[in-house]
Amino acid sequence: MKKKWHIILLKIILTLFTGACKSVQPIPVIEDPYAEGSIRYVDEGKKILYCLKCKKLRLVTPSTREIYIVAGNCVIPNEVKQLPHLETLLIDANKCKIDTTTRFKKLKRLRLISQSLESIPNWIISCPQLVSLDIALDDEQSINSSISQLKNLEKLYVKFDKLRMFPNALIDLNLLESLNIEMKNRKSIEIILPGSIKKMENLESLSLPIKLNHSTLIAITGLKNLKYLEVESLSDDLPLEVLYQNLGQLKGFYVINTHEKLDGNRLNLISPDRWHDN
Repeated sequence: MKKKWHIILLKIILTLFTGACKSVQPIPVIEDPYAEGSIRYVDEGKKILYCLKCKKLRLVTPSTREIYIVAGNCVIPNEVKQLPHLETLLIDANKCKIDTTTRFKKLKRLRLISQSLESIPNWIISCPQLVSLDIALDDEQSINSSISQLKNLEKLYVKFDKLRMFPNALIDLNLLESLNIEMKNRKSIEIILPGSIKKMENLESLSLPIKLNHSTLIAITGLKNLKYLEVESLSDDLPLEVLYQNLGQLKGFYVINTHEKLDGNRLNLISPDRWHDN
C-alpha cells in the first residue's frame, strides 16, 4: 500500500512539473530519443516545453524569444517556424536534426553544441539578423562563401575537428568584431594567415589555435582595430623583442602554452575571461 502511494505521488509531481496538455496540441516529435531524467526544454520563463506525459513537444507561444534545449538528440520539426520573435536559441545535443524549411527571421544568438557538422546548414545561413554564432564543424572547407549572407554577424566561435588553413570565406564578414577558432583537441598548428585578413576592419578580438611565428604576426598586425589576441603557443624562432614591438599596444594578449617568460611590463598579459573587464 505504501509503495502504491509513492507511485501516485510521483505521478502527481510529474504532472505538476510538466503540466497536462489539456487543449494545447503539442508538436509530435519525429523520434523520441529522450530519457525522462534529462529533458531540459525551457523558454525564457523557464516553462517546460517538452511534455513527459504525452512525449511530445509543446506548441510554444508566438511571442517566445528564447529557447534552451539540452538533450541526447534534438529533433525540431517544421512547426517551430511559428516563432516569429525568437531571438535566442541554444541547442546542446549529441545529434541535431532541424527541418530545413525552418526560418528564424529574427534570430540573433545561436549556440549549437553538437557533433561536428560537414557544413553550416541552410537554415542558419537564412537567419538575416544573426549577430552571434557558436558552432562545431569538420574543417575549414565546412565554411564556404554562403556565410557572407550573415551580414550582421559580430561574434563567431567555431570548434574544428581539423584545420589546415585559415577559412578565407570569413574575410567577407565585414561587421565581425570577435572571432574565436578552436581545435577539438586543442592542438597547436602552424598555418599561413592571408594578407587579406586586414580587410576585417572591425575585428577587435581574435583567438586562434596557432603557433605564432613571424609571418602570422605580420598578418595579424594588419588588423588595425585589434585589441585582444590569444594564440596556442609561440614559435621558437620568434624573437621576443619583435613580439613586444608589434603587440605591446594590445589591451590583452594571452598564450595558452609557452615556456617563455614574457615581460608583463611590455605586454598586457590578460586571459580571455578578463578581456572585457578592461
